[in-house]
Amino acid sequence: MVLILGLFLGTYHASLGEWGRAVYLMEHIHPHTGISIFVPTLMFTGALGANFYMFRKSLINILILSVPGVIIGTFLFAFVLRSILGYTDEDMTWYQALTLGAALSSTDPVAVVTLLK
Repeated sequence: MVLILGLFLGTYHASLGEWGRAVYLMEHIHPHTGISIFVPTLMFTGALGANFYMFRKSLINILILSVPGVIIGTFLFAFVLRSILGYTDEDMTWYQALTLGAALSSTDPVAVVTLLK
């Protein structure tokens, strides 16, 4: 429903008057604004409800699963883009493929906070 509503508002915002103006302004918000709002809130929520004894006990397992997982996911995603899907340097360089792989292979913080609860 949110997707359908977003598509509708994005398509017809010019004919919606003040609501359309609000949609236009929301479309042009700087991306760092969202990060500045949501990341501190998620970190505070996660830290407030954290059991530090369990965190300290699980820290090695967390690092073993997260660091190599993101590195492997980054290189695997870039390899799939460049080799299997056939993107060339005109489409996407290795640097761009690795950057996209790093962004897409990192862990979703909302899922992590939910799992830790």
